[in-house]
Amino acid sequence: KVFPFHTTSFDALPELGRGGDWSALRASTLPPCVLAFCALPFGRGMHPQLLCAKLDEALAEDTGRMPTVVGGLTVGHHIFVDGEQYTGGAFGVAILPDAEAGPHFEALVCQGTVPFGPWLKITGVVEDHIITGVDGKNPREVLEPLL
Repeated sequence: KVFPFHTTSFDALPELGRGGDWSALRASTLPPCVLAFCALPFGRGMHPQLLCAKLDEALAEDTGRMPTVVGGLTVGHHIFVDGEQYTGGAFGVAILPDAEAGPHFEALVCQGTVPFGPWLKITGVVEDHIITGVDGKNPREVLEPLL
């Protein structure tokens, strides 16, 4: 069962579409999975890492088992969730595995790209996720000629 969601605020967990319920996911005998992404502009109080942490906390509460939560940041800002269009915010799907069907998700890291271009060093960061310096310069000055 797959339940899509979109939100522009972390005041509460996002409402799940298609009849989904966070408490039902938490009560499942199999660990639930969540694929969650953020797109610019972020909503009030949003941060990609905060999204993943909030989902971990909500789904692991009182169960003692961690769900699989995969998070990321999109390149574009136009989002289509279950037939609706949004600009920015957090979105994704919560997946409730079916014990009888057998499929489930396992957390793993897989890099599927090949590096190219010159080696660059991140030299400035704000709030642990905003790059403010590359090779001692403004990131735009360094990256724009490469694109």
